[in-house]
Amino acid sequence: MLAQVGLADRAEHRPGQLSGGQQQRVAIARALVHEPPLVVADEPTAHLDHIQVEGVLSLVRALATPGRLVLVSTHDDRLTHIADRVIELVPHFSGADREPEEIGLEGAQVLFNQGERGDLVYAVEEGEIEIYRIRADGGEEPLAVVGPGNYFGELGPMFNLPRSASARARTPSRVTAYSLRAFRRRFPGTPGASAPAGVTEDT
Repeated sequence: MLAQVGLADRAEHRPGQLSGGQQQRVAIARALVHEPPLVVADEPTAHLDHIQVEGVLSLVRALATPGRLVLVSTHDDRLTHIADRVIELVPHFSGADREPEEIGLEGAQVLFNQGERGDLVYAVEEGEIEIYRIRADGGEEPLAVVGPGNYFGELGPMFNLPRSASARARTPSRVTAYSLRAFRRRFPGTPGASAPAGVTEDT
């Protein structure tokens, strides 16, 4: 199975010696050991760079052979382009129809904290927003810096989940807060409202 996912030469390596993409392929190999008729993949491209994503996308597509169904749960729009069928799940929130609101932030001001729930998506108009995660040891893990024209924070509202990371202004900044419905009007063609790689607090 490791050979099937292109990792025959990594059979003696420990998980910590593998890249994120290689670890994802190991998980796929593990799922295929008993040749199941159904493979369920939850965010198979999460935390991967563009090169690693290409390999996983090809592998996921190749898994969908006659007699096997591959079900993928994802916010990554790149996967929807290789799917035979796409079903979009969008929850309804009480704030779904609120008007966009502009928010000014001072440098180092926190916009939202990891673990909080929220129903808004944010687009950066000016400045820079730093996305970071609080590790179990209390330290910070930087995830991304979001600049003008990009957005972040869509997964929590989409799936009614707590924020998986925190966001704060790296410099004096101005952002616009959108409900999911208003966000899609501003960014059409984003079925999962998925941000460019590395600019969502949930990546």
